[in-house]
Order: sequence, then C-alpha cells, then structure tokens
Amino acid sequence: MAYTDESPKKSKKLGLYDYEFNVAANKNVKSTSLDNHLMYDKFAMIKRFEFVNMDKFDSNDNNLSQVAKVINDYKNEDIKVTVIGHTQSMKDKEKSYEKASTYAKTIKDELIKNGVNKDVIIEESRVDFDKAFLETNRSDKTLNNFVAIALYVPTKSKNIEKTILDDDNDGVINELDKCPNTPKGYTVDENGCTNKINLEVLFENDSALVKEDTKEKVLAFAKYLKDNKEFNSVITGHASKDKSSEVHNQKLSLDRANAIKDLLVTNGVEASRIQTLGKGFNEPIADNNTAEGQSLNRRIEAELIKIKK
Repeated sequence: MAYTDESPKKSKKLGLYDYEFNVAANKNVKSTSLDNHLMYDKFAMIKRFEFVNMDKFDSNDNNLSQVAKVINDYKNEDIKVTVIGHTQSMKDKEKSYEKASTYAKTIKDELIKNGVNKDVIIEESRVDFDKAFLETNRSDKTLNNFVAIALYVPTKSKNIEKTILDDDNDGVINELDKCPNTPKGYTVDENGCTNKINLEVLFENDSALVKEDTKEKVLAFAKYLKDNKEFNSVITGHASKDKSSEVHNQKLSLDRANAIKDLLVTNGVEASRIQTLGKGFNEPIADNNTAEGQSLNRRIEAELIKIKK
C-alpha cells in the first residue's frame, strides 16, 4: 500500500533500518532514503570494525587511528560510516538512549580528530536493543557498553574494482578474503571466512545439560534447517581454558555439541544432516586469562553447508 501525505514521519530516535509497519498507509512510518540505501543498495565492501568497549575506552590509547586510516583509504568515494552506540540492559530506556548517544558522539569525535570527514559519519543510539553478549552475570553486562563502527564502500569504488579474482569461489574477492581456502559449500561472512553462528546457549556448570531458558536460538535454528533443506550443518563446541585438563575440556565441548544436535533432532531436523565437533579450548576467540575472554570462549557455533540437489 502506498504512502500518503498523512503517513507519519520517522522519529529521530528510531535508528537506521528501524521503521514501524502498518498495512494502513496513514499509519505506516516510511523508511528514510538513507535507510533504504544501506539496506537495499549494493556495496563493493561493508567493513565492520572491532567493537569499541566504552567501559575501557581511553582517548589517549586506542586503535581508532588505524580505523580512520582504513576509512580514509576510500575518502574519495561516496562512502558512509555508521557509528552506533549500545548499552547494557537498563530499565530506564531514555537514560540508555542518552548514554548510547554519548558513546557514539565520543567515537565520532575521535574519528574526526583522526582525519575522517564528519559529513560521511552517521551517528546514532541503539539503546540496549542489540546485545552482542549474553548478560549472565554483572561483569558480562558491561560488555554491552560498546560502539560499533562500519564502513560502506559503493560498488563503483576504483579501489575495489581493480581486483576481481575469487580463487575459492566463495563470493569474496581475493583482496578481501581473510580465509582464502574455504571448503566448497560453506557459507561465508564478508571476510570470506566460514559463517559461524553463535547459538548463544548455556549449560549447567561442567555439564552438557542445556539450560532451559537459553534454547530459543537453537530452536530458531532448527526451524531454519527444516525450512531450508538445501543446507546441512556442523555444530562445534568450544570450551574456555581453566584448571581442567585438555582431554576433559575437549570431551565436554563435544558432549555439548552432541546435546545441541539431539535438541535439533528432537525438533524435527534429520540426524544425518548434522555433524558435531568438539574443539576444547584450542580455538579461543578471546583471552582465556580474563573472565570476559572465558565467557566469550565458552560457546556453541553452527556452520551451514550448501548441498547439491
């Protein structure tokens, strides 16, 4: 249904991509041209930088000069840079909005100080709506006080178009491919690396027993596999490095992967479509010497493999 002159305008507090849909045109909030550009237009590259943890941010000691250097490599292109503030769960959403806005402005100012054109930067607050980390204890919560920075480079970029080789045929050109030997069939992310889905599931301590209130993403993944028969999956368990032995942690990670397979099978996915692996603490994604790092390293990841029909 078409929009009308009576259709409400989008609130400035609604973030990028956010809109309120209603089948009645006079109640439907129209997306902005910027929303539509970032959601639907094609880009030669979308580069998402490492999150900036604002609880630990030091204006005199950070890597934003390196971020700015990457952005400025494309300063002659029609680029967009999103700088989006996030907070931990807060009861007062207005305070969360203001806090995340302050975070975003702080990082925007730092990028400008490092030579990024202020006109290409889009700053906004996402309140506490998008949590990157499970908040299972007090220390986990502060991990969600962060700013996400992303660079959008248009398809006409001369810097990108000069290289078109894609040796492993994963859809990511060699120049940007950080995992150049991806096995055939695996879905990949923007870096050309296997697309690993964190199922965000928790277990009882030192056990493969799944906590009931953390199954939501696993059940959603089961539905996806049932609806998309062209994909099989590999479920991989990972552990954090603690006082337990390497053998114990490897077995625990495999047991947990098998527990997720059992849950998927119980919810209608054929067992033959699921492989399981246990990597123990051999593939950490963070420092095992900190509570923050250990929390990130204890995870179950799913990978999708497209099969021939």
